Amino acid sequence: MPANEESPVTGNDIKSSLVGMWQMNSLVVGIDTIQNSETSCVLQIGKEDWNEKLKLQPIQTLFSPNKTYISAYCTDEGKIIRFTTGRWEMEKNQLKIHQLFPIEKQMNYRIDLSDGSAQLRSHLDFDGDGKTDDMFYCEMKKVVG
Repeated sequence: MPANEESPVTGNDIKSSLVGMWQMNSLVVGIDTIQNSETSCVLQIGKEDWNEKLKLQPIQTLFSPNKTYISAYCTDEGKIIRFTTGRWEMEKNQLKIHQLFPIEKQMNYRIDLSDGSAQLRSHLDFDGDGKTDDMFYCEMKKVVG
């Protein structure tokens, strides 16, 4: 497999380095035309802001070696209130997520992995208005390998 020039982790190493439990530490979403209105905003959440802004703990995602994943959304007390599952695939610095539950959807991210951290970037429909016009960026840290 050719080396990925944009990430210090390459080839099969990048796939195996994604396997494990990850916690989202920060999130920035630029929402363009919220619900097709004339209003736009930027949502910024740091590690310390999750409970205050979202009433949740930081989202945790387990990427399994069999190319499946599960993401858990937990209350501050640790109770799972929502989860998503599906399949993942990596090619060079592209992470493709095919969510199967609770609804089926495809999400594609540019991913940069290094030293137990990952940065994901994409354009997606964050506000559910049917337009892939929202900018998404998050940082995750590997918590269990």
